[in-house]
Amino acid sequence: VSTQSTGNLMIFAKNLKTPINKINKFYSLKNINYSKNYLNLLLLLKNNYQTNNNNNINNNNINNSIQLKMNNNNNSIEQSEFVVCYCTCPNDEIAKKISFHLIESKIAACVNIISSIQSIYSWENKIECDNELLLIIKTKKNLTNQVIESIKSKHPYQTPEVIFLPIIAGSIDYLNWITNSTIQSNNNSNNQ
Repeated sequence: VSTQSTGNLMIFAKNLKTPINKINKFYSLKNINYSKNYLNLLLLLKNNYQTNNNNNINNNNINNSIQLKMNNNNNSIEQSEFVVCYCTCPNDEIAKKISFHLIESKIAACVNIISSIQSIYSWENKIECDNELLLIIKTKKNLTNQVIESIKSKHPYQTPEVIFLPIIAGSIDYLNWITNSTIQSNNNSNNQ
């Protein structure tokens, strides 16, 4: 855990007039994951103290402290365990075949099919221009190898486009839904 996040937690606890040992009972400081668990701790503190009138807690300060830890003050938190995958397909039949396979195997939570894109690229020393469809696939980082292998097994291209971008922030509810909609990978070597 970073010194800054530990310091922020201690300042927050001090502002609540809460002994740090009470916080340690809820959560060990050295195990705080700044993005997710830190917010959960703040929410726990808020819930534990907002009903206790003897502490004279200003709930707006607690809400502001929680909100500062969220991105853009709009209920999203940093989550690097999630990714978006782009994959182009030659036609609707292939796009749906791949999409249904990814969802049915639970290695993706959602696939959007964007129709009618134009791709301009170099292939075998020629400039090509093709009409394609784009799959936007939402999944977890630890499932990327499985997504790649699944796409390659169903795709007619010799070298299909399969690229991943990290989801750096998102709605907590949506990210939890991705987790709950996909399989749990036991193989850490799937991380890329």
